Amino acid sequence: MYCLLEAQNTNVLVNPDFLVNNKLTIIEHLTSSKMAKDAVKDTLIEEYSKYEKDLRLLTYKILLEKFNNNYKNLLPEQKNILKEFITSVNSTTRLRNIVNEEILKIKSQVEELSSNVKDEVVRIKLQEVVKTIKPAKKTEKITDNHLINLMQYYDLVNEMRSLWKKV
Repeated sequence: MYCLLEAQNTNVLVNPDFLVNNKLTIIEHLTSSKMAKDAVKDTLIEEYSKYEKDLRLLTYKILLEKFNNNYKNLLPEQKNILKEFITSVNSTTRLRNIVNEEILKIKSQVEELSSNVKDEVVRIKLQEVVKTIKPAKKTEKITDNHLINLMQYYDLVNEMRSLWKKV
């Protein structure tokens, strides 16, 4: 759109192929129907399954390496819960039990570490954090938000431990 506006406002001759390509792109974008996410996912999986076995293995290896590079700085606890989250897609009860166990551990660790904090303001904030740390209900499905909260709680505990070691 910007290129078309600039071409319209300039006195310099613009390549007609350039103008036609930009106009066609805009028209295609405006007239095409959006695909549903599920349809895109199904198409992608279908296309991937048509690849030869060697190419699929190579793709999987590259994907795994990129994943490991992105998440190499995670704590061991974070890696374990992430692994459980990925592998326990169908077993929601098992995943909920694991998440609840970890939440209870984290809650007790934050309570214990907050008792050692000398700054009154920080201690009050940590006590408020402890009040917000609650296990998932038996009817509740574990979602990405649970995982994110758990990862952040692990970071908090790790930071508190590192600060405690410095003091």
